[in-house]
Amino acid sequence: MVVTKELVFVDSALGILHELKTQNPGQHRTWDLTEPRFHYLSIAQAQDYLSLVHNKTYASGMHSQEMDLLQRYAPSIIRSLPDSFAYIDFGPGSGDKSSILLSEALRQNKRVAYHGIDISETILTSALSTLSALGLPVRGYVGDFIRDFTKIRPFIGHQEAFIYFGATFGNFHIQPILDHLRQTTNSRDRVYVSAQLQLEDMVSIMDQYRGLESSPLFMQALEQLGFNAENLEQEPRFNSQTHSVELCAKVKHVPPLLERIIPGVVRSGDFIVNSMTLKPSKAYFDETVRGFFPKSELYSTNRFVGAIMEKM
Repeated sequence: MVVTKELVFVDSALGILHELKTQNPGQHRTWDLTEPRFHYLSIAQAQDYLSLVHNKTYASGMHSQEMDLLQRYAPSIIRSLPDSFAYIDFGPGSGDKSSILLSEALRQNKRVAYHGIDISETILTSALSTLSALGLPVRGYVGDFIRDFTKIRPFIGHQEAFIYFGATFGNFHIQPILDHLRQTTNSRDRVYVSAQLQLEDMVSIMDQYRGLESSPLFMQALEQLGFNAENLEQEPRFNSQTHSVELCAKVKHVPPLLERIIPGVVRSGDFIVNSMTLKPSKAYFDETVRGFFPKSELYSTNRFVGAIMEKM
């Protein structure tokens, strides 16, 4: 059994406190703790993430829709890549999505080596185990694929690269993350991003996230501050301004631990946005991606959209 509620992950706890101390919650008293690395503090969180594919509501929605898009377009995506390239996986999860593209690369006789980057050794080990079965070279790097990519890139080499980011990129604010990708990738890189499309009736999408807010994956970061299910009122919501589903918690009362560390900062009645996931319209996705990467190729189904982004 893994014990986590009694553990404090000091670096991450300090990071969360820093976010709170440096933010202005505005007139709506809303704090942004959506930094994805806060959700991968422990083995328990990693295991919770990997088990999402067994959650019938979630798996039959976003997960299966992304798999459908990849299976449909894998041949054309791989044909667009060079005969030899490095496959770089930002947050590989179980490796099931990358397995689709890598299997197709092998069918097309492409020379490809796999490089996975994840802050969680547990997740990375699971992905490497899955993908090594394909018979291609694999290597993993335990690190933050956003903060550490420029440090990791020399280990990978400077050959042409395909960077799989997928729907994980939608856990970040879209314009800052696209700008970061534009700055940290080179002209020989191709970056794949994707998102579940926004629907007129968002009920089925919102249902995929109900109950997840209390899971270790998302709750543990708040537990670092002394929060628990009794002093939070949690509910997913759709933010039309950011085109994202947010896991949002209303503070019923401030826990003594947080009040002792940073008194008077967080108040009862405040909102904490703990996670976000992009749900754009196809037009918004296309326009925003091309605003940063004009040379982009779009792929879509009626539920999911992806783009291979390339610098001019």
